[in-house]
Amino acid sequence: MSQHKQYKNPIAKDFLPTTRAEMDKLGWRQCDVILVSGDAYIDSPFIGVATVGRMLEKLGYKVGMIGQPDLKSDKDIKRLGEPRLYWGISGGSIDSMVSNYTATKKFRNKDDYTPGGINNKRPDRAVLAYCNLIRQHFKDTVPLVLGGIEASLRRVTHYDYWSNKLRKPILFDSKADILIYGMGEEAIRELTKAIDKKEEWRDIRGLCYIAKEPKENFHTMPSHKECLDDKEKYIDLFDLFREIPGIRKAFVSSGVRYDLITEDKGHGYSYLKEMVKHHISGQMKVAPEHTEQHVLDLMGKPNKQTLVNFKKLYDKLNKDMGKKQYMTYYLIAAHPGCTEKDMHALKRFTTNTLKINPEQAQVFIPTPGTYSAVIYYTELDPITRKKVFVEKDIKRKEKQKAIVQAEIKKGFKSGFAS
Repeated sequence: MSQHKQYKNPIAKDFLPTTRAEMDKLGWRQCDVILVSGDAYIDSPFIGVATVGRMLEKLGYKVGMIGQPDLKSDKDIKRLGEPRLYWGISGGSIDSMVSNYTATKKFRNKDDYTPGGINNKRPDRAVLAYCNLIRQHFKDTVPLVLGGIEASLRRVTHYDYWSNKLRKPILFDSKADILIYGMGEEAIRELTKAIDKKEEWRDIRGLCYIAKEPKENFHTMPSHKECLDDKEKYIDLFDLFREIPGIRKAFVSSGVRYDLITEDKGHGYSYLKEMVKHHISGQMKVAPEHTEQHVLDLMGKPNKQTLVNFKKLYDKLNKDMGKKQYMTYYLIAAHPGCTEKDMHALKRFTTNTLKINPEQAQVFIPTPGTYSAVIYYTELDPITRKKVFVEKDIKRKEKQKAIVQAEIKKGFKSGFAS
C-alpha cells in the first residue's frame, strides 16, 4: 500500500478522529474507512468496532469513527465526509433489540454504551437504520460493509422475536453490499486491501454478499419462502448454518464451563485448583441455566448432577485453602420446553441442594443464531421434529421468573406444589 505510508498521528494516538476539525489537524483530506457504530465511541480493546479501527490504522489506513449518529439530520453522518474505500457499519457491542428491550418487550431505560447511561441514542435494528441514513445522504456511495453481532446473527433467514416473524437475511433488508461475520479480522484485512487495490474480493472467506446465481460447490440452504411455508425447512436451514468442518462447538468466555472442568480427568482438578487459588475475586459465576433434564436437553446443557459434582469440588478446594469464595448461578425462565412445574422443581433444587435464593434469573430471549430461537419459533425439537411446549404469554413468562426468585419462608422446606 504505497499510498498509505505510516504517519505520526497526534490525535489517533489517543482517539480515532470523530470530527472534520480532527481530520484537519492530521492533514487528512479524506478518510479511507469510516466506521459507524450503535455505541458511543469508546476506545477500548473490549469494544469490537474500536479494535477494528485500530487494526486498520496499524495497517496504514485513515480511519474515522462516528458513534450513535443522529437519525433525524445529516449533522453526524456527514461530519467526516465520504470515505474513500467503504463504510463499516455495526449495531454496536450488543444487539440493538436486546439492548433496547427486555425479554417481555419492555423498553430498557439504561444503556451502558451511551453517554450518561441513558438509552436515548441507539435505534431499533441499528444496522438497518444506519444503512438507510447513509443511503439517504450519500447517493451512489462507496460500499456499505456490515459487521458485528447484530449483522452476524442475521446473515441468513432468521426468527425475529420482536416482530414475531421470520425476516430475510439482513443484506436484503439493509441493502448493504457486503457482510463480514464472526470475529472477522482476516476478512476485514483482506477485504480492505482488495477494495483499495481494486481487486476481486468475492472469494475472501468470511464474507456474505448478494449474487444472482448460486456459487458452484457451495451448500444451498432452503429459501426464505420455503422457510415461511414450512417450519421444518427453517430447522433444515439452521442445521446447515455456524455445520462447519473441523469445528464442533464455539464457547463464549463470559462464564466458567464447569462441565468441561469436571469432564477433564487429566487436568480439570489442577485447572480449577489454580483458578480458586489465584484467579477468583470473591465469587465465580456459572450458568447451569436450568435443572430439569428435558429442558437441559433442548438447551444443549449438561445434567444437574454435573453442577452438583462441580460445586462439591469447588467448595472443597476453597475449604482446603482457607478461602471464602462463592458461586453465583445464572438461570433461565420460560425457555422452550419449560413449564411452571419445571420452574417449581428448579426452585426446590436451588433451595435444597444449592442452598441459595437465586438472584440472577432472566426470561429467555430468542435471539437469532441459536437453536433455542429455532425451537421458540417452530415449536419443534430440531432433532426429533416432535412438538415442544413453548410459553409465549408475557405474563406467564414473568410468573416463571417470579417462581424461581421467590423468597422461601423460614422453616418452609419446599414451598411449592408440583
